[in-house]
Amino acid sequence: MPRSCSVPFCTTNKLKNPNLKFYILPNGSTEPRRRTRWLQAIRREDEFGHLWDPKSKHVYVCSQHFITGWGGRASDVHIVRNSDFLSQKFHHAGDQILADRGFTLKDDFAVLGAQLITPSFTRGRKQLSAEDVANSRVTSNIRIHI
Repeated sequence: MPRSCSVPFCTTNKLKNPNLKFYILPNGSTEPRRRTRWLQAIRREDEFGHLWDPKSKHVYVCSQHFITGWGGRASDVHIVRNSDFLSQKFHHAGDQILADRGFTLKDDFAVLGAQLITPSFTRGRKQLSAEDVANSRVTSNIRIHI
């Protein structure tokens, strides 16, 4: 049986796609945090609607689901626009995405029905209003804890 990608709706396997790399799911006993992050990114559910956590040691994710990187000169906006991150595979209507100030992709996420939330910035004003300061503190606090 050839290696197959475990991401939902991905039909790649090593026989059909010999040039793709296939990465094995991190081990739960030696790398539990990394494994959990991978499983959350895969967004696959078990038959009870819970986060899928396979028992097999032979679970793979193909290289199509990893951002290859653009080097140190690429902006965050460029990387996001040129990756698969702005797709309905990862975002659904009603999702809220928290980002740093200056991340200017509100319209891109709005097309998906998602809301990009960033702390306020002055935009030519000398200082923020009291309401903007309060909202930015709340947003920054949430972002730090997640």
